[in-house]
Amino acid sequence: MKKLLLSLVILVIASPAFSLEYQWKFSIPTMDTRESAVKVYELLDNINGVYDIEVNIERNSVMFFYDDDKTDVSIAKSKLIDAGYAIEKTMLLEEPKGGVMN
Repeated sequence: MKKLLLSLVILVIASPAFSLEYQWKFSIPTMDTRESAVKVYELLDNINGVYDIEVNIERNSVMFFYDDDKTDVSIAKSKLIDAGYAIEKTMLLEEPKGGVMN
């Protein structure tokens, strides 16, 4: 019995940790040129844990995923606002789900 319990404890400790991934969409009215779209992309791309960034100039929006163990949506908002971009609307597009392995 002790061996079984010890095996389970070791298995739990040795198993990889999973974090949640979120997909967000921000509406950014002032992102209406190619240069501003590139800047928004670069700002988000420099945040550890943000990935799959899609910028849409025609819709003045950006969509991205982030790993909740590495960052938070408030960091992305702050980076954009600090750079002078007003965020009109934010939408959580996909409920958090596991699957991002640390």
